[in-house]
Amino acid sequence: RLRNINEQIEYISSFKLLSEKDEIVYQNMKSKILILKTLFTEAEDKPFDSKAKDILSFNFIEKIQNTLQDFFIFMNEFIGDKCTENIFIREDVGIWIKQEILCYLLLSQIFDRWYTKPSGYAGDYFTIELMYQKIPNGVGNLGKMLDHCFLNIPPVKAVQNRRGLLAKEILDIIKSKPTEEVHITSMACGPAREIFDVYQMVDHPKKLRVNLIDIDEKAIEFVKREAEQFGILDNINLVKANLIYLARGRINIEFLPQDLVYTIGLIDYFTDKYVLSLINYIYKILKPGGKVILGNFYSESQYKAFMDYLLEWKLIHRNEEDMNRLFSLSDFKKPCSRIFFENEKINLFAECIKS
Repeated sequence: RLRNINEQIEYISSFKLLSEKDEIVYQNMKSKILILKTLFTEAEDKPFDSKAKDILSFNFIEKIQNTLQDFFIFMNEFIGDKCTENIFIREDVGIWIKQEILCYLLLSQIFDRWYTKPSGYAGDYFTIELMYQKIPNGVGNLGKMLDHCFLNIPPVKAVQNRRGLLAKEILDIIKSKPTEEVHITSMACGPAREIFDVYQMVDHPKKLRVNLIDIDEKAIEFVKREAEQFGILDNINLVKANLIYLARGRINIEFLPQDLVYTIGLIDYFTDKYVLSLINYIYKILKPGGKVILGNFYSESQYKAFMDYLLEWKLIHRNEEDMNRLFSLSDFKKPCSRIFFENEKINLFAECIKS
């Protein structure tokens, strides 16, 4: 695979087009890449201790993680969306960076999965599950160290944070309806860990009825196995469906009026046109007083260039203004009732309540 990748990547000659100021930045980038490569070479001679009992091992792993994070932030400043350079030059620089360090990063299990996208997209159910499990794995000492680092960088922490944040939102709705059944739908549910967390915390699990929708048959099978182990399969309606088709009316699924509909890893892939269709569909299936929560990567993330150019995971990042505009244009006909963030401020969550 690496040989094929290298054959596809041509060495860059367009750096001569950089401005004088950015030429200095480019030289700094070269220096930072050399530092990374030196650390990567040193790592192969050091045994990996995931529990970091040895303070020297812990300090070295922490040094790699901090150096990687600084590099990704610097990369975002140099070729991110706010960079003033021509987009073609930014693409060229991104290819050059990938050529320099990709072969090292692919030794990490989670990075390899992000990059190769075995399900066709980087955020499939099993990749999310690996982020939740936080068990470092990879090829050799360096692979395991890099996996440990990637499982602890802010964008991954943001994904991990979504689990607890959504579980809390669901629990709050259950507490607000002590005598009623609560109906919830998760779109692009993935491993649905937040749902299983909630079922372990509630006193009366049978009061919670959940629709879990995903396009991936393997995700549906995974959730079904987990639900059987938890003994809650009767409470869960598993639906394999294309959510674009659902939103556009090409397929129809009957749901009872819902108290909450949410999705936390979907609309980043959709243009505004399809997000609007999805919001309008959600509006139809909500109860009066029911609410929707849509998660989206935040436009101010310092890791967007890392995702765009190294992972080839190009999502549509949005901000508060974008989400308010979308809901105002939708059948809700008003801006969000609340916009909030997980602790890393990399994932934004937009809530709107049906009048």
